[in-house]
Amino acid sequence: MTIRANNWRAMLIAAMMVAASATVFGGARAEEAFSPFGERVLSDPMTGLALGGYDPVAYFADRKPRVGKREYEIIVNGAVWRFVNRGNMEAFRAAPEVYTPRYGGYGALSVTMGYTVEASPLIWTIHQNRLYFFGSPVNRTVWMKDPEQFVKAGEKKWPAIEKTLVR
Repeated sequence: MTIRANNWRAMLIAAMMVAASATVFGGARAEEAFSPFGERVLSDPMTGLALGGYDPVAYFADRKPRVGKREYEIIVNGAVWRFVNRGNMEAFRAAPEVYTPRYGGYGALSVTMGYTVEASPLIWTIHQNRLYFFGSPVNRTVWMKDPEQFVKAGEKKWPAIEKTLVR
């Protein structure tokens, strides 16, 4: 069977779109769950893991991403959150609004431009005591040039964007 040139190109483009839509959280498309204070949070539909299993408190406490452990796991509004230790788990339970990534873990720079992309828990920053994720190192670099401007833009656009997300 011979694949015609046009069909081959269409199949290649479709494969690239599927690959681009895959998340860093194990290759499955992410879905939304809700954070404890109502903000949507990306979670893996196969595992339910928020942040790909990374501990949201570790970004603040250890200043680096750390994979949480199954024995320190809580389920909050449909998302499974993992932590490296009981202390981090209890800190999150006491103040989830502090540790949940802003914009639900979507790419911070894309939100400022009016759309969402799935972001990586390995590309991040903390600004004004809020955790932000990015879809690429380049996006993070751009955002870091003027985080105040991007936070203002993101805060204006996020409510409208969030309303368009599938529940």
